[in-house]
Formats: sequence, C-alpha cells, structure tokens
Amino acid sequence: MSDARRLATRSISIPLAFAGLWSLGLAAGVGVAPMVSETTMTSDGATTSTTRTLVEEIGSGAYALAGLPLMATILIGCLSIIRPRVGPVVAAFVVVGALGIFNLLAMLSIGIFFVPATAALVVATCAMWARATSIPRPVAGGAD
Repeated sequence: MSDARRLATRSISIPLAFAGLWSLGLAAGVGVAPMVSETTMTSDGATTSTTRTLVEEIGSGAYALAGLPLMATILIGCLSIIRPRVGPVVAAFVVVGALGIFNLLAMLSIGIFFVPATAALVVATCAMWARATSIPRPVAGGAD
C-alpha cells in the first residue's frame, strides 16, 4: 500500500472512529446521565429536586434519537469502503447534511451533543471526496 493511499485511509478512518466512539457514548448516556431536573415546592415551603434521564422522560425512543449519529457513522463507514467514486461520496454528504439539519433543529435540547460526531463525519466525508477526485483516470483516446 502506497504512502498516499495509507494517508487517505487514515484521514477517513480516524474521524470515523471518533464519530463512532462519540456516538456510542451518546447513545449509552441517554439512559444514564441526568438530563431533566425538576424542583417542586410543597405547601409548607419545602423544596424537592429530582432528576431524570432522557429515557425516563420521553421513553425508549430516546435511544433511537441518540442513535442517529451512530447510524450515520455506520452508513458513511460503509460508503467509504466502496471503491472511491463520486456517487458514494455525494450520498455521504447527503447523510451528513441531514444529520447537520437535525443538529440545528434539536439544538436547544440534545442537538448540541451531536455536533462533535457530525463535525468528524464532515472531515471523513471531505477526505472521501479528496480521495475520490484525486484518482488518476485514463484519458479517452490515448496520450498525445
């Protein structure tokens, strides 16, 4: 394997590994980390604070919501294995764009936690684009 090919592979696999690990941690964290806190006051003036995880607040759908970056990482990882062509890279950009739009829509709640994984996927997808567009192609009609 040439040095250029090895560098291109690393520039895709390292951001994908980071996005995968971050996404796994995020998916596991919604069931463990307290995300919602509530303070109640009784009639005699005593206050009680309680915290709940996102799963306790909205149900098991929180795992599906938190799994979106992981699903995007797996899909982009599969697209990066395919022979370097522009088509799979465009599909990867569509996946990253959709995840970015979701980040913006969910920014006030859980979306901010998706940003590191999305940024890593942007880096990996840009590296895929560089790899796909830098492959020398034979010239039709031969060389002069």
